[in-house]
Amino acid sequence: MVEPDLKTELRWLLEGHNLRGNDSHYIRVSEKHLQEEYEKAINCLTINEENRLKRTVEILKIDKSQLEAISKDVAFLKRKYKKLKPQTNLF
Repeated sequence: MVEPDLKTELRWLLEGHNLRGNDSHYIRVSEKHLQEEYEKAINCLTINEENRLKRTVEILKIDKSQLEAISKDVAFLKRKYKKLKPQTNLF
């Protein structure tokens, strides 16, 4: 759980260890926050490729939608540029 950069104290809690010294009095973490931290580490903790593939699909969907938006912008600018560009016929 070091690779996904989890805080040491949260890592200890997720591993079932007790916090050291006075840390248990100063560190209060909600279950939701612990779950979010655990989800950061799932890819490093599991052998199953399913979660990594789901994440890859999500990233590719986002990339695709960004490319589609850029493509629409470029098409719009091309149409606008054609309207503004004076027609010059050399022949």
